[in-house]
Amino acid sequence: MELLQEINAKDGKPNLVSYNVLLTGLCKEGRTDEAFRFFRSLPSMGFDPNVVSYNIVLRSLCHEGRWEEANVLPSETEVLDEMQRGRFKPTAASYNPIIAHLCKEGKVDGAVKCLDQMVHRRCNPNEGTFSAIAVLCEEGLVPEAFSIIQSLCNKQKCSRYESFQVFEMMIEKGRMPNEMTYTILVEGIAHEGELELAARVLKELHLRHVVSPNTVERLVMQYDFEDLPG
Repeated sequence: MELLQEINAKDGKPNLVSYNVLLTGLCKEGRTDEAFRFFRSLPSMGFDPNVVSYNIVLRSLCHEGRWEEANVLPSETEVLDEMQRGRFKPTAASYNPIIAHLCKEGKVDGAVKCLDQMVHRRCNPNEGTFSAIAVLCEEGLVPEAFSIIQSLCNKQKCSRYESFQVFEMMIEKGRMPNEMTYTILVEGIAHEGELELAARVLKELHLRHVVSPNTVERLVMQYDFEDLPG
């Protein structure tokens, strides 16, 4: 709290921006308990936390795996619920770190519950949300990642092109590290009856030289792709 003391000593007037900077600093130093206490003390100092304040605390709690305090489990109380009850609607930036850390730990059910809560609260997912889900691929849970993304796209009424953009983003960010993973992705899309989308994803993988010609030929023959779209 040295910075806060310096501001007060200079007759400065701390505002919520400076308090959020302090919160960030405490969290970066691993002083999460102290940051959480400071966060809770903001109203007594005449400042209500804003969405930035909440997101700072959420990211830190999730980083340490403190799901109960972050309110991932429905039976627990609640940073996210507190935001919902207050003046601030949780944003994708509020949910994304929670989803990413759940996926990193392979907690698929928890990630799905968090996404369901997100959709229920009419909080639109963004690229960061899909990147968070794609962390499952790094943990070897490609089918689960595909299933969650397809479900989310259906709930959001995404077009096939938008669905393709999601998978393209995952490929660009290297979320799927080997040929077997890429193959599972194409096969998963095809098994859902999305042959056109599967072919487009395969073409993208082929152009990026991350699948072998033999794999491309096998998939084209297996799913009766007439040819990779030009």
